Amino acid sequence: MCVDVMPGLGDPATQQLPQQPIHRACLPRASINGAALGLVPNPYEFTLEGLDFIITSGQNITDLRRLSGVSSGCDFLELLLKWQHLSPTCPDTVDGFPFIGRDPLVIDKCFPHIMIAGNQPRAESRWLETDERRTLLLSLPKFSRTHMVTLLNLTSMEVSYRYFGV
Repeated sequence: MCVDVMPGLGDPATQQLPQQPIHRACLPRASINGAALGLVPNPYEFTLEGLDFIITSGQNITDLRRLSGVSSGCDFLELLLKWQHLSPTCPDTVDGFPFIGRDPLVIDKCFPHIMIAGNQPRAESRWLETDERRTLLLSLPKFSRTHMVTLLNLTSMEVSYRYFGV
């Protein structure tokens, strides 16, 4: 099984968005399997089995939550898609790399099939219907706080949760 590891706030990676992947030297034992471990940036955009994903570790939404009255992680994901920017408060209140020309946080393609934000207060999922396509919005809480993982069936698009006892 292949696993992708994305950095977040406080991880041993650059702290400006877009965050560069965690260096392989930080995970020496995990690197034994080589290709089974993917070290990816934050945010991360990819295609799997014909489905387009955009995933963020959530510090962009945490910052927006601090500045607004919106509380739902899925509501923030919908706003990011409508604004077509993954971190509209960057570089004002979220650190960001300076770029010349194209801003890598702009969503300039068709909306993804699935958009995910991690490190949120609670688990949420819902569909966003647009003229272009349906997008599944997933807001995921910290595993360290909830001991919960979210599973997504890519065929049925059914979301389920599994809890682990401590």
